[in-house]
Amino acid sequence: MLQQGACLPRNHPPGSGEDLRLITWLRVPVSLSCILRLQTWLWLTAVCSQANVASNDAIELRGTLTQQMFSPDSVWRQGFRIQRNADATEWCIESVTTPPRSAFYQSPNTIVTHSKILTATGKDHGEYVEISSLWEGFPLDLGAEYLQLWTAFCAGKYLHERHDQWLPIPYGDLRLDLFPLATRAKLTFLSDSNPYPARIDYLFDHSLLKEATKLLKLQSPGIYLDQRSETLRVLKQHYASARTAAVFQVTQWLNLKGHELPKEWTLEIYGINSACVCVVKWETESATWINGVTKPSIPQVAKVLDKRVRHVQKGVNDVSYTITNAVIPDLHSPTVMRLAVRAARDDVYTLPPARFTWIRGLLLMLLAGLLLAPFFWVKHRTNNI
Repeated sequence: MLQQGACLPRNHPPGSGEDLRLITWLRVPVSLSCILRLQTWLWLTAVCSQANVASNDAIELRGTLTQQMFSPDSVWRQGFRIQRNADATEWCIESVTTPPRSAFYQSPNTIVTHSKILTATGKDHGEYVEISSLWEGFPLDLGAEYLQLWTAFCAGKYLHERHDQWLPIPYGDLRLDLFPLATRAKLTFLSDSNPYPARIDYLFDHSLLKEATKLLKLQSPGIYLDQRSETLRVLKQHYASARTAAVFQVTQWLNLKGHELPKEWTLEIYGINSACVCVVKWETESATWINGVTKPSIPQVAKVLDKRVRHVQKGVNDVSYTITNAVIPDLHSPTVMRLAVRAARDDVYTLPPARFTWIRGLLLMLLAGLLLAPFFWVKHRTNNI
């Protein structure tokens, strides 16, 4: 009777203390056993769950980026592979080309773009690496197509903090084009926890033009600066503040095991007359969870263009050097700092224009002739006497 279970039998008279003590004593081991089994099951579930997250903590997407400008004949298509971890602290964007070109985050605060240099005949001409820094969290030196994919898939944490703040349009060369730099963002997300923007309205802002000019590549006086001045005049005259300059819009979503991510999106750029001058489209072909982000290895020997070194007053945009140890040097390393000082000292922007070089040489020759003329004239007279 006592072995039958966890409660008093119906035919047992209530109030029997001895029997109750015996039954309670017998129930304790049974309860402890159940609790231990439950704890073991929960522990194993947690371990398996953690192992599953650790082994699938990143997402890989493959798809096609299409850009159409002005006319249907002007169409550019390129395949890309994108990898990013859960919080986008690690990411890599790689073009599906021969040879591939990749851009990835290399902490701390460094973006690396890696590619091979091919001659016109397809001959391998070596490895090429560009190094740049984030500007207030934004990768200004990335190429337009990489910047578009970064904005759509890797910038969620950054974008959640940029509502009604400065946010450049991922279009053109942001170190040469003033128009994409003078916009602020109106952002929409599916939820506060979703890392992908559902819509971005880029609104032109006159107050940002002055600061935007400081971000442009430093150039010598001439045709480029004249064009930049004309662009500034046109923007001030024809673009009103709060006018929509571009719109990013996710048109279709993909659910990857409960994770909502963009399957298709468009980026439309608007010109002076509010007409659409460029449309960029993305179509996801595959998406899967993967075990971490795989980055390309830094080549043993490579030519490096280091854009982290920039000095506005000295006119330095970047420095070039060659690495032979497969290591990206620290920005404050003696080698990089020495090159930066040399670039500032030999800065071409502080030299006179090239067309005046021959005039300077002619003047120096004339001065030398005037100084030496009396010596030759006296010597000639002495010989005649």
